[in-house]
Amino acid sequence: MRTKLPIRQSGFTLVEMAVVIVIVGLLLGGLLMPMSMQIENYNRHETKKTMDSIKEALIGFALTNGRLPCPDFDGDGVEDRSAPPAPSDWDTLDTSPNPDEIRRPTQACANATPANLYQGYLPFVSIGIGRQDLWNDRFTYRVSPEFTDTFDVWAEITADGALDAAEIAVAALRTDTSLSSKGDIAISDRGDDTSTVGVETKSLNPIIGNAAALSTANAAAVIISHGKNRLSATQASSTTAMTAAPANSDELMNATNGIQKVSRTPTPSTSACNDTTEGSSFCEFDDMVDWIAPTILLSRMVAAGKLP
Repeated sequence: MRTKLPIRQSGFTLVEMAVVIVIVGLLLGGLLMPMSMQIENYNRHETKKTMDSIKEALIGFALTNGRLPCPDFDGDGVEDRSAPPAPSDWDTLDTSPNPDEIRRPTQACANATPANLYQGYLPFVSIGIGRQDLWNDRFTYRVSPEFTDTFDVWAEITADGALDAAEIAVAALRTDTSLSSKGDIAISDRGDDTSTVGVETKSLNPIIGNAAALSTANAAAVIISHGKNRLSATQASSTTAMTAAPANSDELMNATNGIQKVSRTPTPSTSACNDTTEGSSFCEFDDMVDWIAPTILLSRMVAAGKLP
């Protein structure tokens, strides 16, 4: 008589299935993390390429117009400049330093508050590039006054200090830009101030320029992307303001009006932070900051015959 052999059950046991699930979970987790990092790296890389193109477009604008553009304040992508002074205002003109010339009042960037004249949105329509970063937000743009303000100079023929019908324009448009122009925007990194005692502070370590000493070569213009966290950013499609960065953070300093800006190593979010006190953690930071150095802009303007 033939004996029957025991039949073996095929398939996995519960223990084996659990082990497989754990292994698959670990593999998926290992793949997903690099993927998110790859996406973030891609977004930052592409935004940096856009910012490089923006810098070239701004310099190109200066080579064409003899000045950098004003910011866009109303969100239409076009630079906003004050209207030329009306003829009724021409009797208050300046005849110094040359009494044979009349300098019409400055045509500057236009905004309701004088303190906010030089910071707003990037005028992407005026320069032809840079509508938004890879997070669909607008770029913040600040320009130094002497690289964008313009004025007219007229020949003083009647020697009365006012524009008369017989007097003619010596130059259609001039700017304060010269080979000695230095800008007024300071860009700094942030680090510990080893010289302080007691309640220690995090110091601003200059990258270009110094807000406390405008005799140094400060930036002519600065472009800022507010990064993945979008704190203090503005949506490109609707000009809707996103959540503001913490009051004590470098990201808020970059977003609000002022000549001091910060470019530093990105840091993650934390529950409690302060970017100025050493006893506290750094606030979240992922801004991308780039600028035009006066030396580069002036050399390009000289090469193009716009200066001296």
